[in-house]
Amino acid sequence: IYGEVRTPQQVILTRKATLLELLSFSGGVTEEAGGMIQVFRTQSPLCSDSTEDSNWTAEANGGLDVPSRMYSLSSLKQGREEANPIIYPGDVVVVQKASPVYITGEVIAPQGIYLKESGLSLTEAIAKIGGVRREAKTKDIKIYRLKSNSKDREIISVNYDLIKKGTQKDVMLEPYDIVEVDKSKKSLLQNI
Repeated sequence: IYGEVRTPQQVILTRKATLLELLSFSGGVTEEAGGMIQVFRTQSPLCSDSTEDSNWTAEANGGLDVPSRMYSLSSLKQGREEANPIIYPGDVVVVQKASPVYITGEVIAPQGIYLKESGLSLTEAIAKIGGVRREAKTKDIKIYRLKSNSKDREIISVNYDLIKKGTQKDVMLEPYDIVEVDKSKKSLLQNI
């Protein structure tokens, strides 16, 4: 069991064990855990159903020789049976790290925040870091977002005042967004 668990380790299986049991055995997930767990099946289980084994083989992707499946951490926490598979000897369990967003500028505590599976809106992100400073230019907050399949970023301008009033829809943040809150012109003139 690797990735964002408190005690990454190799576990010797002496009986059937579920994904949830093994995560608990490893101390649970860390604060930096994202919403997905990937299970790699490095070898065919000795005592498994042949149809299950063929399903895993069919799902091999990305040009890898090792088939894998993704499981939702929130579904697992809700006790859904389909999110809590039996783990067999040779399986590799990886709890994926959450993707960050970065908030800079005229905010109380500029920092990176991890995006969880449930998502994060601009309003929630600003609240998490203590809000904006008095000098903040809230009518024009910039979100620098990666374009798909590119290292270039597009700029999204957001009027935070209208979002708070409920007249503009809140923006859902995406992995690696950079949110920049500038100083208002009034506060710049006051400093001269």
